[in-house]
Amino acid sequence: MKVILIIVGVLLILTGIVWFLQGINVLPGSFMTGQIEYAVAGIVAAIIGAGLIAYSRRQRGAPPIELEKAQDAESEPTEAESGNRFDG
Repeated sequence: MKVILIIVGVLLILTGIVWFLQGINVLPGSFMTGQIEYAVAGIVAAIIGAGLIAYSRRQRGAPPIELEKAQDAESEPTEAESGNRFDG
């Protein structure tokens, strides 16, 4: 989920930059060129994209399986530590 949010956030930022540049007439060649509404929409899109990235970086992911197994192995006592060793 984190990766998807980051990808969507980056795409929104890039799209917002293009819309902003077209809206302020820096990037010509579109019906959006020179239209201030698209400059505002670009800023909004870039802010939402940055918010998605910030939100995704604050989420905690599940620990890797290897880490969980290593932690479980450390928490269980060995036969020598538990005193249940049978020497026969």
